[in-house]
Amino acid sequence: MKVSVVTPSFNMATWLPMCIRSVADQNIDVEHLVHDGESKDETTEVVASFPSITFRSEHDEGMYDAINRGLRSATGDFISYLNCDEQLLPGALKKVAHYFEEHPEVDIVCGDAVVVDGDGEFLSYRKGCRPTEAVLYVHTNTVLSCAMFFRRRVIEESQCYFDTSWKALGDIVWVLEALKKGLVFGELRDYTSVFSVTGDNFGRTEVGQNEKRKFYSESPGWAKCLKYLITAQYRLRRLMTGKYSQGPMEYSIYTRESGEERVTRAVTDPTWRFPYTTAGYIAAENERALAAKEAGARKSRY
Repeated sequence: MKVSVVTPSFNMATWLPMCIRSVADQNIDVEHLVHDGESKDETTEVVASFPSITFRSEHDEGMYDAINRGLRSATGDFISYLNCDEQLLPGALKKVAHYFEEHPEVDIVCGDAVVVDGDGEFLSYRKGCRPTEAVLYVHTNTVLSCAMFFRRRVIEESQCYFDTSWKALGDIVWVLEALKKGLVFGELRDYTSVFSVTGDNFGRTEVGQNEKRKFYSESPGWAKCLKYLITAQYRLRRLMTGKYSQGPMEYSIYTRESGEERVTRAVTDPTWRFPYTTAGYIAAENERALAAKEAGARKSRY
């Protein structure tokens, strides 16, 4: 099987090399399509060091427009999209290829992901769970796009492209549309990907938060009325399928300091709690935001 990985890029030269290396060392037939929105940083210089990728820089209408352009160019039997600050774990694409060979009825498969901070330190794990329309209307963080892989027929036959009117929540809208079209989701039940909480995550911006409020406000009335029941059923399903259970684990990633070599991190007591929802993470985010505000105020005085 041939694989296509699409990466949207804009001013992410710091993170892009790690993403590219994590795709390049998969030991499988893979094309990596990086679609850049005319970055103003060192992105062009960075990609010049990676002749194996297909790089295109042009004006676009945002992340999802860049992804759609990559999808139209993709020639792989299955496809994924990976943001610049995300990575694939060793052997991930071979696991996905094997799963698709064993499950020809599945259109889209969800893998498991390790969530790390900007230095590659462990924050949490997130085990992929087959999505449903009801759950998506209540919880928009149920799917991590970096651990989602889909057959080419999802694009060519079902015409499942991303809605470019969304700037941060297009992943969820895409999954919802795929479910409405009757596409079949599966669970790989193995780790494939790394999601990085770097401070550049668009979903945490004001635009992202506004889109979440818009999405929830436009959800069906039945979903709003049954919110607590849907949540209880979803958590029970995750509990019964081991999504909240994980023993000691290791993961191997690229970091800003590791250069061309992966580093392996061991975690003795991993947690499933997503960092966005922990008090410590929120406090740290508030502290960083306050520091940035104070720095801006000082700068404006001169």
